[in-house]
Amino acid sequence: MHDDETIVISNKKSKKSQFAFNIGDINIKKHHGIADAGATGHFLLPQAPVKNICPTTAPLEIALPDGKTIKSTHTCDLDIPSLPPKARRAHIVPGLKHASLISIKMLCDAGCHVEYNANKCDVIFENKKVWVGERDKSTGLWVLPLKTSLPSSKNCSPENLQNFAATTRHITKKQDLIIFLHQCLFCPPKHTLLRAIKNNQLPTWPGLTYDAVTKYLPDSCPATDKGHMRRQRQGIQSTKNNVHEENITVPSPPIENNMANLFFETMIVENKHGKIYVDLTGNFPLRSIDGKRAIFIIYDWSSNAILATPISSTSDNSTLIRSPKT
Repeated sequence: MHDDETIVISNKKSKKSQFAFNIGDINIKKHHGIADAGATGHFLLPQAPVKNICPTTAPLEIALPDGKTIKSTHTCDLDIPSLPPKARRAHIVPGLKHASLISIKMLCDAGCHVEYNANKCDVIFENKKVWVGERDKSTGLWVLPLKTSLPSSKNCSPENLQNFAATTRHITKKQDLIIFLHQCLFCPPKHTLLRAIKNNQLPTWPGLTYDAVTKYLPDSCPATDKGHMRRQRQGIQSTKNNVHEENITVPSPPIENNMANLFFETMIVENKHGKIYVDLTGNFPLRSIDGKRAIFIIYDWSSNAILATPISSTSDNSTLIRSPKT
């Protein structure tokens, strides 16, 4: 078995052999393990994130390069669900000093395929990438995470995948940005938004400052007004008596045999050529974006046309005297 102190080269002009890296500079995290092609099994530190930990009845005796021996104390399983069960069996060895060791031999014997490149290490099982490691900067060795975030093949099935679409919008004006962020917050009243900003409840929203909202956000908008309407239904406490007239059925006169039935209709024709009929709706509860609040309607008899135009209010005489647009 290769420990993390066994690689020795002569990288300096000295008579003594030097380590390939300074042991004191090793900074491999406890939840990572070195991908070791010389290890006969997975040997882990006691702090490694594993599951199914059980005391061993037959501890392994492991020989180190310096002649010392260390023993395993527990058996466990790697918390990598995408690996086959045979490749997940591991041993906890308290005598390891710096990092856990992941056996490439065990992975290959279980049917996995391991690929290395300059930056990462990939473990492939049944033509699927199930474990991805990286190159450790402090040692130059490949390390594998002992608790991977890579989803298992079961969760990657087509029925579990969801399609989504995202869009981005480039905003150049400050006013457009404030209105967009206001709509992202579901159009709260302006005083509510200002109070939230003053309480430092929106510190991560870019550009959403107290001064910008005060200057660029209108005092009211249609979405805010419609969402905060509080109107009482009419007729709930009516003082009128609801009188229901009884339906009186008048019997039809008896029909005598051999009676001649005569039908006639009187039509009165009235010449309405050139006449128009007008109607003016009352003021609506809310004003439109263009500042209109009522609709003026005209019916022209000659052309059989209904014309309508929005007006500011029912008292807007300047609009009433103008001809409506067709």
